[in-house]
Amino acid sequence: MFEKFRKRSDNVREQRRTISRAQRETERERQRLEREEKKIKEEIIQLVKKGQKDAAKTLAKSLVHNRQQQDRLYRQRSQLGEVSTSMVVAKQTGTMAQTFGQVSGVLSKYNDSSKVSDFMKTMKEYEKQNDILSTKQEIMGDAVDSALDEDVQEESEEVLSAVLDELNLNYASRMEAVPQVLKKEKQSAALAERKAVGNEEEGDRNIEDRLASLRTP
Repeated sequence: MFEKFRKRSDNVREQRRTISRAQRETERERQRLEREEKKIKEEIIQLVKKGQKDAAKTLAKSLVHNRQQQDRLYRQRSQLGEVSTSMVVAKQTGTMAQTFGQVSGVLSKYNDSSKVSDFMKTMKEYEKQNDILSTKQEIMGDAVDSALDEDVQEESEEVLSAVLDELNLNYASRMEAVPQVLKKEKQSAALAERKAVGNEEEGDRNIEDRLASLRTP
């Protein structure tokens, strides 16, 4: 079957090359007629200028035939393109048909070799083993979490104990420092009071000296 399909593909390829050559030849002929058309138009213009109307009419008929031939070549080239496209589509259709045939054969063999009962048995065994694995993972996870919780609990207690010790030490230090601060504050207040009294007594003496000097003649 593959050999038959390969021969068809080679035949399509060869026919497309033939069509491509025909299209190129058609295009070259059309371009030649186009150049000839330009020459005919120039000759007609010259004949009209010279007053040779009969000769100009004859060339005008040739110009019409030339254009008709160009139109036919356009149509032929277009038709050849359509034929080439149809051959490509046919080849692709054949390729698709062959592919589907191969796939259908593979699926048919697979369906023949596989049984629903075997598949269901396999799925049940999979579910069983998956449940066993999930149970093992859960047990191992609980054991790990339990061990980690014990370590965390011990570490938390150690940290809490250290923090409490530090807080008690700081509190005791602050309490010991309070009497010293109060004592210094009292001493400073007493010194300030003595200075104020001394300044007041000195001021009174200055006033008395001034009054005494006023009484002296």
